[in-house]
Amino acid sequence: MRILEIAPKDIHIVIDLSKTEVEKILKALDHSEISYDGKTDPETLSAAEYVKKEFYPKLAEVLKELNHGS
Repeated sequence: MRILEIAPKDIHIVIDLSKTEVEKILKALDHSEISYDGKTDPETLSAAEYVKKEFYPKLAEVLKELNHGS
């Protein structure tokens, strides 16, 4: 893992994962549940929405591309 770029508001990090590791992360996320109270814990709500709406779909797309390249 290494820092790719530091901008005023963001840090971009490159993570080196094998196809098997990507599959394991997606499988774990498929079987995960996050419990929180969105009214009293808005940061966890935001984090959960990010994982569901952005991180998971992007990682699934990476795996799809890897499978088509195999």
